[in-house]
Parts: sequence; structure tokens; C-alpha cells
Amino acid sequence: MLNNVDNGPVMIDWLSPRDYKTSLVFIHDIAEKCRHLGGIHSAHLYDLVQNGKYREVVDYRVPFGADLEDYRYAVQIQGLLKKNPWVDLGFNPLREGVLAFIKGEKKCALTNLILEDFRPNGRVAQVFHLARCKIKELLGQVPPLEALQLRYGPGANTSVKSAAASLSAKLGATLACSEDMLPTLGELLTELPMIVEHYCEKSPHLLPFHEPDPDGVSYRVNNKVQVRIDDGKLVFVPKDAKTHRPILVEPVLNGMFQLGIGSYLKDRLASSGIDLRDQSRNRSLACEASIHGRLATVDLSSASDTISWGLVADLLPPEWLDFLAQFRTGTANYQGNIIRLEKFSSMGNGYTFELESCIFYSLVFGCVSLLGGEISNIGIFGDDIILPVEAMGLLFEVFDYAGFWVNPQKSFWHGPFRESCGSDWLNGNDVRPFFVRDCINDKTLYNFHNWLIRHGERELAKICEAYTWAPIRIYGPDGYGDGHLIGSHDLYRKRKDIRSGFEGGYFDTYSLRSKRKHIRRPSDWLVPAYSVYTRSGAETDTDPYSVRGSVGYVRTSIYTLNEGIFLR
Repeated sequence: MLNNVDNGPVMIDWLSPRDYKTSLVFIHDIAEKCRHLGGIHSAHLYDLVQNGKYREVVDYRVPFGADLEDYRYAVQIQGLLKKNPWVDLGFNPLREGVLAFIKGEKKCALTNLILEDFRPNGRVAQVFHLARCKIKELLGQVPPLEALQLRYGPGANTSVKSAAASLSAKLGATLACSEDMLPTLGELLTELPMIVEHYCEKSPHLLPFHEPDPDGVSYRVNNKVQVRIDDGKLVFVPKDAKTHRPILVEPVLNGMFQLGIGSYLKDRLASSGIDLRDQSRNRSLACEASIHGRLATVDLSSASDTISWGLVADLLPPEWLDFLAQFRTGTANYQGNIIRLEKFSSMGNGYTFELESCIFYSLVFGCVSLLGGEISNIGIFGDDIILPVEAMGLLFEVFDYAGFWVNPQKSFWHGPFRESCGSDWLNGNDVRPFFVRDCINDKTLYNFHNWLIRHGERELAKICEAYTWAPIRIYGPDGYGDGHLIGSHDLYRKRKDIRSGFEGGYFDTYSLRSKRKHIRRPSDWLVPAYSVYTRSGAETDTDPYSVRGSVGYVRTSIYTLNEGIFLR
């Protein structure tokens, strides 16, 4: 469907982006309404938006002592720009990401030297002792290989690019591992007998489709299977408007075992009350802390990039250090330059999140225990940390020795504000804004509109609604996603359902169509066995040809008994 606008005909559909000028007008309209609904700080930010000073909008610190409504609308104006990928704020995100990576590596190198040559004294030494004991308790015995639920992750590896990263492609990809994995590779491959059979040089599944291996160093296992030795591939992905996040793309075999270890560690930590599958506890603690002020919320800068080898060696039992080390990737390739990493593991490693959570929890546990605080007040989810305020001084000492940077802009232990796990609280009130992270199209507008409706912001929601394409605008109830606008709607009924005595009816909604690359590969005979194996608990996509992303959208009908806007 085409619509004529000033710049010519535009395709009307749910995903068609608005032009840059229209998108800026939308931001200005939302900011103007926030100015009228807010106070002096909202008005100040609106003036900056009007003058095109978008970077000043993002950098402005709204005081926590502001009127509650003024604060909410002021940070919502910032939310329009802070993580917006298409508004130029004058930053160089890639450069900032590279500099942050280099800074993290230098910090890890320094920490490795300090931990090797200097022993802490006094309270810091006691905290480290308590942390080692706690880690040993949390981890238990090193698991046998058969206890790991090995699986592929959803993204790329060094053998398969992200755009083609389906299960089928990964099962058929060139086998590769890091140099760290070589000493135990033969033993590890015994856990993958069908993959070994497929890649065996005499395999009937391989010979008809045999292609030359890419150039590079390779290692032959038991004179049967050839495995390429890969460095990790260092890439940078958008984090926000200011910087990119460094990610290390792992070799395929490393990734499988890392994810298996990550799932095992999640289960171990959950048995001790540290649930890394649920953020609600941290959010609840942060809400309470914003009221009574007895708990601090702490965020770290470049947390994953400052987990140094020396720290892991100092805190973990030797058998666990050896076990985890054999699956890490210790070298990174960035634009042809090989970097030997000072960190133990990076973002991209399948067990980094669980390992850092375990380390942070144990160090915080040591601080709180030493001071006689309440252990139940500790909250850990990755580098989102919550602990009693009285332990903050000791935590600074411990984290400084351990090589961590506390982020002062996102850590709070005074005043009425707390932030943790994507939730912002001011005196017990939810003040988290909606962040515009995509180009302005109907999909983004539907998400924003529905978020505003759920938060009681009907005037702002009307602006979002007005910018959606009227010819394809659809409404429905809450509770069924954001493929439709939450609003008054009439259910339609099918004659056969009425005759059968069914109550309720149907409404329409949009949904993204999964992207699939259906390419037959000689490794497809492995798919059924892999699917049965991973169904034992590991999360995985069951469609072997599904890849990340989407291609277009569909309009579908949903049956419901609910005739109101919100579910009863």
C-alpha cells in the first residue's frame, strides 16, 4: 500500500521506517507534551531538544529532589535519545568501545601483577578468605563431562556468520576450537560421538560433499577428525548512543561446552538461592531500598572485561580453575591483529555471566559477613549488585584490589533513588522511561503506545497512535504482545464458532515472520538426535533452519474470551 507524502510515495506497512525529518518531529512532539505535563526540568530539556542540542539532553542529570512527575517526564525526554541508534549525538561509539576494551585489558594486566606480587592485608584479606570458602561451597565438585548439557547458542561462532547461524549450519560447520582446548580435545570429543562420526574422514555422510578446509592451522584428532584452531573474533555491537560493547565470537566447540558449563553453574547457584533466571528479586530489593535507604545498588563499568585471570586463579579452587580454563579462548583476532587476553573470559563466553555472578556474590558475601550484616539483603544478577549500605566502604576496598571499577553514575547508596536490572525507583515509584532503540516505524510506535497505556500515560499514547498508519491500524486487548494497539475493539466471530456454541471471538495482531535459510546440508541427519538431546532442559530453537532476525510480518487472528482492553 502506498501513501503520498511530501517526499513522494511511501510504502505503508507495519515495518516501514519514517524518514529522518518525520522521526525528529515525533520526538519533538513527545518532548513538548512531556514539557506540559512536567515541570522546570522537563521544560529545560524540551528547550534543548528544540534547539537540536541532543547531546546536552542525554548528559543532563535530573536531580532526584525534583517533583516526581517532573522527574518522570524529564527522563522520558532523555529516553527518546539516550539509546537511539539513528540520532547523531556527536559520539563515536565504535571508538569508545575499542578504547574501553583496551582499558579493560590494561586493568586486567595490572590486576594480574598485583595479585601475583602483593597479598592484601587486614579486612581485604579476610574478605578474600571468606569469598574463597563461599565459592568452594557454591561450586561443589567439578562435574563430569556427561553432566553438561552441551548446546549451540543462538548467535555466530568463528565457523558460521550471524546471518547464517541456524542449527543446520552449525551442525555442518567446520569444527574449530581455541588453542586452550587442544590438550583435552580428544577426550572432549568423546562426548560428541555422532558429530565425530560425521566429520570422520571415512564418513559416508561427509565424502560426497567434501570441500577443502579453509586456510589456517588445523589439528587432527586420533588421525580421524580434523579440527581448525581458531582465535576468538573480537567484534563490537551497539550498547547505547555513546559506546559499543566488545564481544568475543567463540570457536564452535568452545561455545558448546561453555554453554553447558553455564547451565550447570546456573543450577548450582540456584540451589543456593542465587537465581540467575529471574531478575524480580533484585528489582524488588531496589524498590524497597529507594524507600528505606538501607541497601545500595552497585553497577560496575566493563564488568566482564575486568574479570582477570589472576583473580579467577586466586578465588577458585584449583580443580575448577583448570576445568574452566580448558574451555576458554585466550586469544582474540581484531582486524588481523592477534591479542593475547589478560582477562579470564569475555562477553561471548557461555559461562562468563555465571562466573562473574559467582565471584561478585562471594566477594559481597565476604564484606557483609565480616561486618555482621544480613546476608539475605544481598542481591546479585551479573554485575547488578545489591548490599547493605554499611558495607559499601569495605566493598570499595575489596573491588579496588580485585581490579573492578564501580560506576559512580549508576551506583546509588545515598538519597531516594535506586537502579537494578533495568528498573529505576524513586521513593518506591517506578520512574523507568521507555527507551527508543529502533527506527520510528509502526512496530516501535505500537510498543511505545502500549507501554504508555500500561503506565497510565494516555495523552502521550495518543501522540504515538496518531503517527501510526491509519489504514492498517488495529486494536486489541492487553496480554497478547504488542502487535496491536491496546484500545477499544470489537471481537469478530466466525459463523461456525457461533453455531458450535463458542463464546468470545477474534481480534487481529501483527507478528514478525521468522527468518529461515532452508539449505540442505550433509549434516542434517544429526538434527533429530541433537533435538532429542537438548530437549532434556537446555534452551534451544527446534527449527534447524531458523536464523536470528525476521523477514517481514504477518497479520494473524487470536481467539479470546476477553472483550475489554485489559485482561480480567
